[in-house]
Amino acid sequence: METAAQAQRLLELGCDTGQGFHLGRPQLAPQITVLLMARTS
Repeated sequence: METAAQAQRLLELGCDTGQGFHLGRPQLAPQITVLLMARTS
């Protein structure tokens, strides 16, 4: 995902997670794991 329009379309389709420069800078795998675990608690 690289644009706001693409992000909006994914939300419309029910996608609530994603990656790409539109959402933020690249992260190391351990950091992503922490972020995802925080979403489920």
